Amino acid sequence: MRSHLFALAVIPAIFLSGCNDPKEANDANFTKAINEHLAKKCIIVGDDMGFDGDFPATIDPEVAPPNADEAFRQDVDRRNQQAIHPFDVLVDTGLLKREDTTKEVDTWGKKETVPEKIYSLTDKGKAALVKHRAFCAGHQQVVSIKHFSEPGNVPFGGGKMSEAVFTTKAVDVPDWAKNQAVQDAWPSLKRDLDPDHEQRADLIQTNKGWIEAHDFDSNR
Repeated sequence: MRSHLFALAVIPAIFLSGCNDPKEANDANFTKAINEHLAKKCIIVGDDMGFDGDFPATIDPEVAPPNADEAFRQDVDRRNQQAIHPFDVLVDTGLLKREDTTKEVDTWGKKETVPEKIYSLTDKGKAALVKHRAFCAGHQQVVSIKHFSEPGNVPFGGGKMSEAVFTTKAVDVPDWAKNQAVQDAWPSLKRDLDPDHEQRADLIQTNKGWIEAHDFDSNR
């Protein structure tokens, strides 16, 4: 009878030890909070393409003056290539289509016909576009929490805050984002796809558990 009562007493203790307090500062709770935040954010390609507004985007290559020396012409060609190449890479992936046209401008005191390139979204591009000129190249998930600070009081608030250092991996990455030419055109993409990409996040303890600081502000 005594052994039976002992077993009944132990079972609740085992059950409670297996439950995770969502307000506790630990790897599991921080991983959950950070992953919920990362799921709302895309790995972005194209947000820094050098133009404002939405597609279609028009690129007007520079034209060197007739009397320009070779060094100046090469510099113009280099700047044109820098402006055009990122768009052409996305044409090759099928996200954009390019129309090569011309227009007449007043260049160096005379009328001249110059090239113009117009880049528009394809159906594939429209599906991948998340804002203005930015394409979604997947998401990140936490691989491991490397360490976190002991929770301290939130400045001007009533809760606790902790800073976590963690590594991520990329998930849901489309084939076009795995293209080496795309990664070379956007080094930030290559960094975001790094399987050991290290990041930091501030986490705030709420009445329901931990939440990433940006999500806490957006939920106010």
